[in-house]
Amino acid sequence: DVQEGDLIGIYGAGSWAASGNLNTSRYIAAASGSQNASLVSGGSSAVNINTSELFNGSTWIASGSLNTTRKYHAGAGSLNASVVSGGNNVSTSQSSSETFNGATWTTSGAINTTRYTHASAGSLNAAMIIGGDLSNSALSSAELFNGSVWATAASSSTSRQAAGAGGAQNSAVIAGGNNTATVLSSSEIYNGSTWIFSGVKTISSNNNAGGGSQNASFMSGGTSDIGGTIYINVTELFNGSTWSASGNSTASKLSPVGAGAQNGGLLIGGYNGSVVNTTELHSQSTYRRLNYTNLPCSNNIGMAYNVSSTNTTASLCRGDIPNTRLASQNFFGFNRY
Repeated sequence: DVQEGDLIGIYGAGSWAASGNLNTSRYIAAASGSQNASLVSGGSSAVNINTSELFNGSTWIASGSLNTTRKYHAGAGSLNASVVSGGNNVSTSQSSSETFNGATWTTSGAINTTRYTHASAGSLNAAMIIGGDLSNSALSSAELFNGSVWATAASSSTSRQAAGAGGAQNSAVIAGGNNTATVLSSSEIYNGSTWIFSGVKTISSNNNAGGGSQNASFMSGGTSDIGGTIYINVTELFNGSTWSASGNSTASKLSPVGAGAQNGGLLIGGYNGSVVNTTELHSQSTYRRLNYTNLPCSNNIGMAYNVSSTNTTASLCRGDIPNTRLASQNFFGFNRY
């Protein structure tokens, strides 16, 4: 039963806001965690780097360095329990992985197929990697991590590299990327055993950042061309079956990295002619229940309002369409059962 003040839902296109800058500009890095507690590691700046930084929602602080300098790697997990895998170091592709405990990186089990520009999802003890590149050939293979060992898993239907991903080990989504010849707009979802084609993105893109869950994910930034020269700031949201446009990030950039949730995302670093140290936060509007009396219909159930507005209200009656914007209002109707 909905009570006064309860969060009823999230709606509409989101927006991005600038936050604290990285200490080291970087792109083609790896990230994990939430909007208020995230980790970024490695990547490239003027040179390839092995440093990592921790984010508290407003400020980045330096943390332990990777044992192996790497870029084009992938990360999964949380601020204090993360894993990175693969990537390359100058001209050498990597098969090693490392785990992070909040302060220190430790070398862990090697992935079965050496790869870089791959995507990742999940947690430290239940992570997944999918796709990527090996010797200029896009991969479709996937692997699962149990905290110490990598095991092969079902391959995706489409080989892709430089794609975005989100979700958990048994419920992931991967979208966009390229197959070394064509930039892709398709997405696939994973149910723990099989990859299934899902919605098509509103724009073909690769080198983009992703985050969130299988049923509530985001993709942002990257490029729309195979050569990686047409930078974009388009953001798209996925609800488990359909992609829709959201508010653009503040700057177009190649290969930023993403972390967090759809309504609480993080866009870190990137390249737009030079390597940047920027951070952006993504949020959407929410609406909550308010109780009122003397409303104009006998089956009145209360009110709702958008918390980002100035408490604008209107009466809602049983039978109002859930999650549908009311004409000329900044809030939604809902049913109470």
